[in-house]
Amino acid sequence: MSRSSLQSLLVFLLSVALYAPSLDSGFVRWDDDINLLSNERLIESSLTEPGSLAWAFKTDYVSQWRPLNWIAYVVQHQLFGLTPSGFHLVNILLHACAATLLLRIALRLRARSENECPTLSWLAALAVVLWSCHPLRVEAVSWISAQAHLLAANFLLLSYLAYLKSRSFEGGNKPLLACSFVAYSLAMLSYPTGILFPAILLLTEIGFFKTLNLSQSINPLSPPGRQAWMRLGPFAAVSIAVFGIYFLKGSSDSALYSEVADLSDSASLQSVADAAYLLGQFLLKTLAPFGLTPYYRGAHEVPANSASYLVSIGLLAVFACLAAWLGKRDRRIWGASIAYALLSLPFLGFTGPIDLPSDRYTYLNSMALALALYWVLERSLGKGVLKIAAPAMAAALIACSLNTIRYQSAWRSTESLMQRMLEVDPNHHAAWLFHQKIAEEALDQERFETSLEHLNTAIALDDQRPRLYLLRSYAHHRLGNQAAAESDLQTLERLDSKTMN
Repeated sequence: MSRSSLQSLLVFLLSVALYAPSLDSGFVRWDDDINLLSNERLIESSLTEPGSLAWAFKTDYVSQWRPLNWIAYVVQHQLFGLTPSGFHLVNILLHACAATLLLRIALRLRARSENECPTLSWLAALAVVLWSCHPLRVEAVSWISAQAHLLAANFLLLSYLAYLKSRSFEGGNKPLLACSFVAYSLAMLSYPTGILFPAILLLTEIGFFKTLNLSQSINPLSPPGRQAWMRLGPFAAVSIAVFGIYFLKGSSDSALYSEVADLSDSASLQSVADAAYLLGQFLLKTLAPFGLTPYYRGAHEVPANSASYLVSIGLLAVFACLAAWLGKRDRRIWGASIAYALLSLPFLGFTGPIDLPSDRYTYLNSMALALALYWVLERSLGKGVLKIAAPAMAAALIACSLNTIRYQSAWRSTESLMQRMLEVDPNHHAAWLFHQKIAEEALDQERFETSLEHLNTAIALDDQRPRLYLLRSYAHHRLGNQAAAESDLQTLERLDSKTMN
């Protein structure tokens, strides 16, 4: 077995082993119930009747147009039924495959051959394992409803790897380029997180292959520009088409429909500042992955003069300066920094409304940081830096792995996940919702006293939610408190009539 094959196998196995605890987790009432448990179209679909899958392409069920992901769920349902361990196994395998593909890309983008310096490939493997075991990956891997991000990432990595291989041939390799295009199309059908991927391919041409400069890239009349447009044009066409689909459907979850008009009004400066805050939050959570939760406060909820806001903006400024300084010494680092920003833009309001800083949104963009880390270490060989960096990375690897294993336990059930959110931010504006989710699960398990306790807390936090009274009425009824049940039903009727009026 070659050294690179051994490293790929180790990365794959380590990734599987690290997330194996997720196999014991169940479905959670955090979109899993909507996407899978109560999705009648998905449950009734059959692989033997292709027509039954047409809904996946026609619908924007729960405001998400991601047909290939819906079909993948159908396949898993046919294989595993509604047994959550089967879906979790697919997530884990997809993540392990993504880590392996990222390693293959890192090895292809190295500056020196392995024969010249055998240590390089092990540095790449270390950087990729650090990415794979980082606690920010937990949400994407342990949450069944985040599978679309894993599926799209794998196809994007396959597309990029095929593109790199096609460019290693004199004049290019059309079959490999076609494979790259097909993989990219499948990625966009899975989940359009890579909608700006064509721009990354252009960066690769400029920064790695050095076949053209920026002025040539925007001039299709020059020979280098014409060749680049012929290679990248089909990718851009798919990206524009999918963007158009989201624009027409008005999808709010993916943050990919256009609200560009907002950039021209008086709030434009604040929108840019909020986007910078979210990007800074991504970086901050990467460096200090503590207090992780599926639901953070949005940028509009954080005062612009608060310490959290200023630290995020300052960290982003430091990152930009560091990237510019390192980029002068290695254009690949400059390209990776820009790629990180491009892969973040769909969730920062520049191709749609500003979204919440969820951990799953770091799954794809953080790969660029892993590559940049590898290239920094690569340039540090022979300079004594590794004597300090290697122990530091080993310590970070151990700390991240322990944190990742611990955080997976939060995703074991609805109750453990909601309790995690309440522990991290007890004053969250949606705390009532967290208590409601716990109460719903307790009702399903016939733990009526527990359900009543959380419903009372939820109503104390927000007494204008009709469903809370409906659930509490049922809990009172099952506990034999008929007078309290009737009182809650009367409150429910009063709130419903107020809503209708």
